[in-house]
Amino acid sequence: MSLCQPSTARRPRACQTVHRLEALSDDSLILKIILRRSDFDDIYKHLLRADCLLTEFFSSAMGGDGGWLRFDAGDDPALADILLRMRYHEVRAALTDNVMEEALLMQLFCRLVTDHAQNASASFGSDGAGKILLYIGEHFRTVTLKELTGRFHFTGDYISRIVRRASGRSATELIASLKIEHACRLLASTDLPVQEIWQDSGFGCKEFFHKKCRETTGMTPMAWRKMAKSKTDA
Repeated sequence: MSLCQPSTARRPRACQTVHRLEALSDDSLILKIILRRSDFDDIYKHLLRADCLLTEFFSSAMGGDGGWLRFDAGDDPALADILLRMRYHEVRAALTDNVMEEALLMQLFCRLVTDHAQNASASFGSDGAGKILLYIGEHFRTVTLKELTGRFHFTGDYISRIVRRASGRSATELIASLKIEHACRLLASTDLPVQEIWQDSGFGCKEFFHKKCRETTGMTPMAWRKMAKSKTDA
C-alpha cells in the first residue's frame, strides 16, 4: 500500500482534504492526498514522533519536494474495512459523504501510524519510480510507454523495470490494468453505455476492451455489470 505525493494545493470546496483510490495490483493500492498545510499541522502533525521517517517525509512533502510513502500493511482487516468505507462514500457522493471521508481518512492515518509505521519506506522528490507511478495513475487513459520515455528521459526497458519493481507489473501491463479496473468500476457504479465506458477508460477499440475484461473478470462486460450490481443491491 502506498500513500503518494501529498500536496499543499488549495481547493475552493468546503471539503479540505481530497483522496483518490487506485489499485496497482490485487494487493496494492495508491492513495493520493491533497491536503492543506494548515489542516496537516492542526490535525495530523501531532500524531507523529519528531524522530520518525513519517515526520521526515511529510516535512519534505509539505515543502514541495513530493515523493511517495509505502506501507507494507499485510492482511489488516481493520485497514481494509476503512478503505472500503472510504470507497463507498466516494462513490455515493451524498451530502454528508465529504464529512465521512474526512473522518475515515483520519482513522486511516492513525491506523497506519500506530500499527504500520515500522514497515514504512519513503522515496522523496528525486525518486524516478514514484514520479512515474503517479504520472501513470493520473494519465492512464492516454499515456504510452513512448510518452513516458520522452517525459522522464529513460529508456522504455528501464521504465518498465523500475515500474515492475515498484508495482509488480511492467509499465504497459500497469496501464492496461488501470484502464480495465476503471472500466469495471464504471460498469458496477453507473448505467453508462458500454461503448462510452471503454472509450472513457482509454481503450482504442471494443474488441480489446472485451478481451481484457474477460481476462480480468472471466466475464463479458455486461455479465460483470449484472453480477456487480446484484451484489450491490443484495
